Amino acid sequence: MNKVKRVALGLVVAVAVVLAGLIPLNPAGATPAAPEQSAVALTCDPGEACIMDNIFNTLYTNAGNASPNFVVPNGGFVWNNGVRMPGLDHIQVITRTPDGNRWTICLHYGRTPVFGQPEPTAGTLVAGERVLSWRWRGECVGNEDSWHII
Repeated sequence: MNKVKRVALGLVVAVAVVLAGLIPLNPAGATPAAPEQSAVALTCDPGEACIMDNIFNTLYTNAGNASPNFVVPNGGFVWNNGVRMPGLDHIQVITRTPDGNRWTICLHYGRTPVFGQPEPTAGTLVAGERVLSWRWRGECVGNEDSWHII
């Protein structure tokens, strides 16, 4: 073994020994700390439809037809972050508001949430609104790209 490799190996061993002294050990009979919950942050990737809160945190995501039955407690929006695929790049969303009304909207695909016409990619959700389902479909026609009661 040449001198450079021996010095490097010695440094690795020395660092390991120092770090081992920094790791606290539980004394015998001590109650172990509760494991930390690691929250996995969801992302809304291209090709997915997503439910977002008002500060753009992803709450639910799915790349296929979905029946999330997901309630947005403080409001938010549903977003079609789909990719161009003629005949299957728009989504038909169905929701139910806290007053019991069922609503639907057809959303175009797009890289950013756009709420207004002519081609919205996102639809606003009120506090307590439940996203019942969405299905991928072809082009929106007529006024389907505006919320309406069904």
